[in-house]
Amino acid sequence: MNQKKQTGLTGFQLKLIALCTMFIDHIGAIVLEQGLLPRITNSVFLGVSLDYLPTDYQFFSYVNLVLRLIGRLAFPIYCFLLVEGFLHTRSIPKYALRLGLFAVISELPFDLALFDTWFDLRTQNVFFTLLFGLLTLWGMKWLETLPPQQQPFRYLLALTGMMLAEFVQTDYGAFGVLLLIVLYLFRSSRKWQSIAGAVLTLWQSFTAPLAFLCTYFYNGERGKTFPKYVFYTFYPLHLLLLYFVRTILF
Repeated sequence: MNQKKQTGLTGFQLKLIALCTMFIDHIGAIVLEQGLLPRITNSVFLGVSLDYLPTDYQFFSYVNLVLRLIGRLAFPIYCFLLVEGFLHTRSIPKYALRLGLFAVISELPFDLALFDTWFDLRTQNVFFTLLFGLLTLWGMKWLETLPPQQQPFRYLLALTGMMLAEFVQTDYGAFGVLLLIVLYLFRSSRKWQSIAGAVLTLWQSFTAPLAFLCTYFYNGERGKTFPKYVFYTFYPLHLLLLYFVRTILF
């Protein structure tokens, strides 16, 4: 058992995988989909070459597809890590407060990067999804202490959390909260947790379930750590960085 822990992936390593795949995904979503690809199509429609050819569009479309497929691993890993954090945190209220704080901080960079505006209500950033999911898990955990006849209220709460995420139009919406709930319900078995997560994420792409190959080998160790807020601040900062890259280049 100790040997397995030594050879598996630590929480720190999982965070790095999620962070890198998210960054790769957002290069495609922000720089290519919102910048280069529209510029190529506009140049074709306007009859202005801008040194681009239609073949360039096909090439960069394939590049974008590869980047987005790699990026499908990020969100499932973040969901897994949130469930682990929820199960082991010393203070759920402080955990929720951190998520809420960075949800607010990240909204402006998110809107700039995705919609080229300071304020847009079409979609809210993923921290809101994680926050609603955490609050749902918190409520479900509390309801587990109630008598058996009141246990079905857990599922009503789960549905409420999903509907709230969908109503607010958070990134990943009801699906994101559902994934967190499923990973929480299967927390006692890493095998079935991985299978359930893989099946649930298969609708996104054929690469998304690969995230659960990584989480399956989680060894329960934190591993090396950065200061607590490094991974939190990376999200809004990398959105701003990619927004400025797109603005400068296109």
